[in-house]
Amino acid sequence: IDPMIWICTHRMHHVYSDKENDPHSPVNCPSLFKMNSAHLKYYALLNHEFRMDNSSYLSYIKDLNISLHPLMKLPNIPFLPYSLGNIIVYGLHILLYVLIYIQTGSLIYPLALAAGLLGHPIQGIFVNYFGHIGNRFGGYRNFETDDQSCNNPIVALCIFGEGYQNNHHHDSSAVNFAMAKGEFDFGYQVCRLLRFFKLAHF
Repeated sequence: IDPMIWICTHRMHHVYSDKENDPHSPVNCPSLFKMNSAHLKYYALLNHEFRMDNSSYLSYIKDLNISLHPLMKLPNIPFLPYSLGNIIVYGLHILLYVLIYIQTGSLIYPLALAAGLLGHPIQGIFVNYFGHIGNRFGGYRNFETDDQSCNNPIVALCIFGEGYQNNHHHDSSAVNFAMAKGEFDFGYQVCRLLRFFKLAHF
């Protein structure tokens, strides 16, 4: 995922949280499958939009001095909404998996790497689905926000605090997503460790 595309999608999600123009909300995507399709749709859309100087989507990231990765600026695949750069990246991934398998003789290592690389989109689907579905599946709210965001402790435990979506939508600039007694954001502890080694600043 190109950082420029991810930032724009995330900012749009906060601007239109659980409303019609939210790129990924269970309000618009009532199943995990449709949530996944929505992610792919917006990644393809923004990949196309950001190659145009007059795209309205650029307004969401106008404060950032970034641009698409050169691979993402390659033309689209004929009859498909994906850039040739996507195919090159996927091809490099597959080549890496094959080389690791040849080197180790085991499927465990390439499968573990693939699981790690696929982790972000899968985590995003679970966070945005179970973190905006209200009090079902163990969700609860600490704050009254103008959306359906909720805190899901199971998702928070599995995905380094990201499951505390109600807390995050209450204060999107907070590094620590845990804001109530009994909540623990493991991701925040990782950030503190990075700060100790001067690898992060907040």
